[in-house]
Amino acid sequence: MKAFLKKPLKVRVLRGFLLSAVLGLALVVTPTPYRLEAPGKAMPVEPMIVIGKAELYRSEGAFLLPTILSEKATLLYCLYALLNPDAVLLDEPRVQPQAQTPGQAREMALSQYLSAVVALEAAGYKLQGEFLGLRILDVAPNSPNREELRRGDTLIRIGEEELNSFQDFKKALQERPVGEPFSAVVIREGNRVSISLQTFAVDNKPMIGVMLRPEVNPSQFPFPIEFRSGSTVGGSGGLVFALEIYNRLTPEDITRGKVVAATGTLDQRGRVGPIGGINFKLSGAAEAGANTILVPAENWSEIRAVPAGLEVIPVANFNDALDALKK
Repeated sequence: MKAFLKKPLKVRVLRGFLLSAVLGLALVVTPTPYRLEAPGKAMPVEPMIVIGKAELYRSEGAFLLPTILSEKATLLYCLYALLNPDAVLLDEPRVQPQAQTPGQAREMALSQYLSAVVALEAAGYKLQGEFLGLRILDVAPNSPNREELRRGDTLIRIGEEELNSFQDFKKALQERPVGEPFSAVVIREGNRVSISLQTFAVDNKPMIGVMLRPEVNPSQFPFPIEFRSGSTVGGSGGLVFALEIYNRLTPEDITRGKVVAATGTLDQRGRVGPIGGINFKLSGAAEAGANTILVPAENWSEIRAVPAGLEVIPVANFNDALDALKK
């Protein structure tokens, strides 16, 4: 130590700087067996959606999309978790990676499409587009049909029945014994392809083990709706996307000048489904200045504490959400 103190000041400063840089780099890159989960940013939804050739209305408030930060924990993230009471460290093998995957990107695309359908119908638009079939977005690893179906296929027939709606598809599955093969037809790369499928039981319901999206002629929407959500993935943005679209297409400002966060999946009937990390999303919404957050009714029992100044409203469907904001 005495030898070091005898060094010229420039040398001591330089060595101190280099040591600090090495320690800082170690904090950033050194891996640990943990995963950090914490509240992510609650992002404004308005810049994410571009609506063309329609009469739009301005809003005095704003809608926010809450997110979750989920990353492999370096030493720096471990230090962050110690300092942030809202962050947690989880054993890596016990949690599913939250980084963007093709499956999550497809979930986001599906949530965006369904949010537009629900919002347009709620705003009074009659969607008359031609039904083209059911697009295969993903095939589950445990599906007995994983060798027959491919991502991008469009399912158009089961047995002798042409599919004209999702309800036709559900009815066709219910009429077939579990495990018994049946014929089907898909459109694959522009060609009709005959295949053989079979159902399997999930919670006593017949399934074929795929994620589907109704495929319609683009003329279904009366005007273009473009989503620019960047790297955000997953299906939990469905509810807030639909609220943003509805609010811009109708003269009544349902934000009432407030900052409103919302989270929840959305199906074609407007039903709001549960999401993961509800408590992280409450914290992120409050930190971003939200006055209110709409959450899936199915997540209500998971809420541990409500941040000060944040009103939490459980909703089961899109109409519930509209009614709650219009009060």
